[in-house]
Amino acid sequence: MTAQLQAEPILKGRNLVKRYGRVTALDHCDFELYPGEILAVIGDNGAGKSTLIKALSGAVIPDEGEVTLDGRRVEFASPIDARAAGIETVYQTLAMSPALSIADNMFMGRELRKPGFMGSVLRQLDRSAMEKFARAKLNELGESRRVLELIRDVRARGIPIILISHNMPHVFEVADRIHIHRLGKRLCVIDPKDYTMSDAVAFMTGAKLPEGVTEDA
Repeated sequence: MTAQLQAEPILKGRNLVKRYGRVTALDHCDFELYPGEILAVIGDNGAGKSTLIKALSGAVIPDEGEVTLDGRRVEFASPIDARAAGIETVYQTLAMSPALSIADNMFMGRELRKPGFMGSVLRQLDRSAMEKFARAKLNELGESRRVLELIRDVRARGIPIILISHNMPHVFEVADRIHIHRLGKRLCVIDPKDYTMSDAVAFMTGAKLPEGVTEDA
C-alpha cells in the first residue's frame, strides 16, 4: 500500500459540497482513490456516502469543490459522461428503477439495438441479446463470497475499486484502506490492519475519534 500512496490519486475530490435545501449532504468533503487499490467507504445511515459517490460518478453535480481524474479536472453532467471517462457505478440492488426488468436496468442508457436495418433505422431494441447477457452475468454471481472474489479479480486487472458496504467483515477482508464518512465529510482514512471492526464502527458513529482527529461541534 505504501507504493500506491506514493503515486498520485487516480480519482480525487476536493472540498465537495452538495446541499438539498437546508440539508447539507456533503460538507467540504475530500476523497482520494489510488491506482490499483480497493477503497472501502463506510459511514452511518445519512452520513452522505451515496451523495459522495453520486458526485464522483456524475449522478449529481456538486455545488462547490472539484473532481479530478488522472490529474485533470472533470465536470460530469451525467453518469454517461462519467462512464465514458471510465467510471462506472454498480448498485447493490441491481435495480436503479424497480419498475424495470433486470436486463433493462443493466443496460439503462446503453441499450443494445438489433443488427442491421431494424436497429440502425427503426431503432428497435435487441431484447433477447440483453436478456441473454443479463442471465449469464447473474449466473456468474453466487453468494456474497463470489462477489468478493469478483472484486479481487477486477482489482487484479489493475482497476481500482470503491466499495460501499455496511458489512464490516467483508470490508476488513478485501479493503486496502477504509474511508470513514461522518456528517457529510471524510472523518479519516484507516488501514484495516491497524484497527478493529469495533474501532471502525465507533469512529463512524461518533462513539470515539481516531487519534489526532477533532470533530467540529
